[in-house]
Amino acid sequence: MITEILGTEITPLPLDSRTGLLFLALLTEWFIPFPFFVRLNKLVPGIAALGRRVNRPGSSAAQQKMAGVMLPLVIMTPVFAFIIAFREILDGVELAQSLTEFFLLLLVLESRPERAMAKAVARHINSDRKNAAREILGRFTLRVTAKLSPMGMYKAAAESAALRLINSFYVPAFAYLLLGIYGALAVKLIIIMSMAFNLKLPVNQYFGRCCYFVEQFCFILPAIWLIPFIIMLPGGAPADPRALAAAIQSWPSKTTAMALALLASKENIRLGGPRYYLLTLYRFPEIGGTENPTEKSVRDMISDTGKAIWFALLVLILSGIGYDYYSFYH
Repeated sequence: MITEILGTEITPLPLDSRTGLLFLALLTEWFIPFPFFVRLNKLVPGIAALGRRVNRPGSSAAQQKMAGVMLPLVIMTPVFAFIIAFREILDGVELAQSLTEFFLLLLVLESRPERAMAKAVARHINSDRKNAAREILGRFTLRVTAKLSPMGMYKAAAESAALRLINSFYVPAFAYLLLGIYGALAVKLIIIMSMAFNLKLPVNQYFGRCCYFVEQFCFILPAIWLIPFIIMLPGGAPADPRALAAAIQSWPSKTTAMALALLASKENIRLGGPRYYLLTLYRFPEIGGTENPTEKSVRDMISDTGKAIWFALLVLILSGIGYDYYSFYH
């Protein structure tokens, strides 16, 4: 009947289209358990060690900046050369390109370790195993966790999990839709190297600048797209937008700090404040609401972060599918 009305045969789009592959990869990473070590974020300690060998003490600021430009190129060039050569070898093999792209997406996307971390920290705090909670939290953040109170651990878990969900899951997925698998892989490697060469460590003050600024540039479009979906969540609109905008000015990443502030404001929990990175004290302005975070508010914040990310990505995916259908039939 539909075929007679439209005068053409309705043929479903294959799942190996860009939007179809991303949707399958998002569902797989979010819902299907597979080992946490199968993630590119596991490269952070090794890349940080490599950075320490290149960024030697006593080097001038200019030398550190140059090393911070050259090392990312040295890391990324062989990675892309190997992947391109591997895909060329498989060229012509049925579904090989799509399967390769799918498995690369599973390496690039990361959400389950962050969500598991927040739940584990809360579980250990409730079981009065605070040292175990501090140890788990220390694997996901640079800040010193040894003397954190339960409230401080809740605060650190909320900040770290929400930011890493955005940086490690949403931003690479957005980059894939916009730039394809090589663009997503490049953005993910930049994020990983920015984590490894973190500017919060004094030794990376000049060495980490290149990766930091490139990372911030990569965050602009994804953040602009995500923030309206956070605001559209019930209670997501900030009570005082001017105070929120003023508070995030001293945060390292303005774009992700805006998203974090909106999420904290929705849950009415207070984030930010002083924290130690190695021996250096940083005082971030407090953002969000007025209450101290609790287990429930941390869980709610992680849940709302996931909802906003999924809504933002699904709108893009459905728009892409609609465009593909339009192009297919016209």
